[in-house]
Amino acid sequence: MTKFYTIVLTFAVYLYSIVTCVNSDEEAQFGVMLDAGSSGTKIKVYEWQNTRVVTDIPSMDLRYGHKFTPGIGRYATYREGLTKYLSTIVTKAKDIVPEEKWTSTPIYLMATAGARILDGHIALGLLNRIRNVLSNTTLNPFRFRGRNVRILSGEEEGVFAWISLNAVNGFFDSVKPMNESLGLLEMGGGSTQIAFIPSTPLYAGEFQIFLGGRRFDLYAHSYLFYGANYIKERVKNILKASSPESQQIDHPCRLIGDDENGTTDSGQPLKFQGTSEPSKCLQVLRQLVSKAPDDRCFPKPCAIGSVYQPSIGSMSFYATQGFVYTPKTMGSLDADKHLNITHLKAASIVYCEKSFEAVKAEYSVKAKFASDECMMGLYIPLLLQESYQFDPQTSNIVVEDNIQGNKIDWTMGAMLYEVNMLFQSWRLLPHTPVSCQPVSFTAVPAAPAEVRPSSALSLCPALQTVLVCVLLVIMETRH
Repeated sequence: MTKFYTIVLTFAVYLYSIVTCVNSDEEAQFGVMLDAGSSGTKIKVYEWQNTRVVTDIPSMDLRYGHKFTPGIGRYATYREGLTKYLSTIVTKAKDIVPEEKWTSTPIYLMATAGARILDGHIALGLLNRIRNVLSNTTLNPFRFRGRNVRILSGEEEGVFAWISLNAVNGFFDSVKPMNESLGLLEMGGGSTQIAFIPSTPLYAGEFQIFLGGRRFDLYAHSYLFYGANYIKERVKNILKASSPESQQIDHPCRLIGDDENGTTDSGQPLKFQGTSEPSKCLQVLRQLVSKAPDDRCFPKPCAIGSVYQPSIGSMSFYATQGFVYTPKTMGSLDADKHLNITHLKAASIVYCEKSFEAVKAEYSVKAKFASDECMMGLYIPLLLQESYQFDPQTSNIVVEDNIQGNKIDWTMGAMLYEVNMLFQSWRLLPHTPVSCQPVSFTAVPAAPAEVRPSSALSLCPALQTVLVCVLLVIMETRH
């Protein structure tokens, strides 16, 4: 009986060590995230308090945000000025983060859709030059590793935004059922993303993340060139292909009186003449978002083309960024900002039938965005209803960029994920082989400073390994 109680006690201590190995330093921590987009680099400086229990997710506050132009894509082939550009951004971060925290504050640069269109060799050269600049400790005093600079996949961007959304909504504050999480719909300039935890088995598109000691199996997909800016260009390309020799082309998604200049494939001047024809605009858009025939859709069901997507079921979603503006213009949100897809489509058809002058007089919209609102008003319902398979009568989509003053974007989610990953090696201990060789604490090398939040936490893996070995020995001797 004594041995039985010893086993129970040892196992209990082991479990306690997993949950309560904590960083005793409760001082504020900081992190710097550089969101390298196509038109500029946004700096985000976050502050948080270390959690008392490492299975908790820290609550992050945005201390500072600012956009620096141009985007890093300019330096892909134009090398001059990159050092000065990054130095200016880092200097601003130094103004925000207390000097005594510089060496413990991680800095990341993550590029999005604008960088995904670069040639692979050009992109690699750009990333390496950025790494070289940020590795200079005279210029950059913050904690930095080469992997802190990278191009995000579209799926990562969606997943990080999903983390941000659910963090500010309190989903990670306690252990909750997966069906209480929120799904994410994000519309950027270059791509659009969807991410959620499905209620059915996942056949493809699975993205596993570990947060607070738990695993979350998300479906995530990013559609490159389906963002608000690129969808406009793709529509124009379809129109040009239908009239390759013309220098004036009717554009059904633009309002009468709001023409746009361009160039033909041969470089000749070209005018896109607005015709205010929503039915023809929908025909063009449907070419871009239609799903593949059943014999080319594997696994089923498909969303756009042959891209698999599990059923969204009755899950609640937040639609952010490019999804926000047009529904407001069309009056398609209720008092709680739930989207009425049917109303948005109908209101957009009415809007798109008007002239440029009539729209300026009747709607609160800037002139330069008047025709864009027409196209997005038709595109969003098409994407949600026919591609993502939302019920047109659903009230499960909230259109909003903020929750209680907290911005919903991928940057905070990325910072949470990166900070959380500092602890993942020991959290995954039960899934790794255990070696019961004698342990010499003086001989075990310390974790690198760049991944070691505190000396107190670094003892946890060794402590857990010792306890596991003791438990195994006791169990063996019992037999």
